[in-house]
Amino acid sequence: MTDTLLSDYAAWMRDRRLAPAKRIPFFVRWVDRFLACQARTPQVSWRDGLPSFLEKLEREGAEDWQIRQAGDAVTLCFAQFRPSPSGTGISSPGDTDESAACEQEDVLGEMRGLMRIKRYSPRTVRSYMSWAGRSVRYVRGGWRNASIQR
Repeated sequence: MTDTLLSDYAAWMRDRRLAPAKRIPFFVRWVDRFLACQARTPQVSWRDGLPSFLEKLEREGAEDWQIRQAGDAVTLCFAQFRPSPSGTGISSPGDTDESAACEQEDVLGEMRGLMRIKRYSPRTVRSYMSWAGRSVRYVRGGWRNASIQR
C-alpha cells in the first residue's frame, strides 16, 4: 500500500508540476521516511507527528533547507494529495462559523505553502494571498471589509 501511495503521489506531483521533475524523488523519500516514523505511533495524526519528525531530522544533522523540504513534502502529501475528510478545507452546511474560519485559514496556509514549494517570488505570494484573503472575507459575508487594505 505504501508503495502505491508513494508512486501515486509522485505522479500527482508530476502531473500538476508542483516541483521540478528532478526534485520529486526527494519529496517521495521524505514522505516515505515520515511514514516509517509514523508506523511507530499510528494513533498520532500526521499534523501532530510532523513536528517530532522534523525535530528528529534536525537532531540527525539535516540542513535547514532539507527540513523545510521534508515539511513541505509531508504537508503536500497529506493536506493536498490525500486529505483527511475533516481536513479538506471545504466547509459543510453544519459547520460553525468558527470551524469554517479555521478551515479557510488552513486552506490559505496550504496555498502559501504550495506557492513556496513552486518558488513563487515573495511579492507574488503576498499579492495572491491578499486577493485570496479578500475572496474569503467576501464569501464570509464581509464584503464591506474586502476592500484593498495596505
